[in-house]
Amino acid sequence: MKKGTSTLRIRPMNLDDFLDLGIKLEEALCACYEGLSRISSNENLAWRLNKMALEEKNHARILASGKEYIKMIPDAFGCKLMTASEIYTGIALAENLLLKIRQASSPEKGLRKLLELERRFEKVHLDTSIEIRDPSLKKLFQDLSQEDKTHAQSLEEIILYQEKKP
Repeated sequence: MKKGTSTLRIRPMNLDDFLDLGIKLEEALCACYEGLSRISSNENLAWRLNKMALEEKNHARILASGKEYIKMIPDAFGCKLMTASEIYTGIALAENLLLKIRQASSPEKGLRKLLELERRFEKVHLDTSIEIRDPSLKKLFQDLSQEDKTHAQSLEEIILYQEKKP
């Protein structure tokens, strides 16, 4: 994280800026899944991780569509809604993880870190859905939270399978 950004993390931000950060986070998670997919020697695992990468890319597209929706009804979201500290932290963690993945020879440690991130952002998306008044955007964040939960469950299964291998 860049020096001097800590004050930015504390200040409330509008939903448009928050969605920009969310898009960046989803893209970083996508890159992590792609990186783990490339270093996996197991073809099935690589396929599954690549599929999850595509889902993260889709999450970024969903957030981008949310931004377009906000443009149509800007008055509904004029107030400062939330702080950005959790999402900045997540972006930093995902970018750090990506650096480690690029240096790794196997996906095991990266899988555990991605599991932590998915659990963390399941909660962030759910908390965000509570703060948003618009029903369509509320559903968008509830859906993202559910998909994060699904990714966490998939990662748990993958990790358990990897641990059982001889």
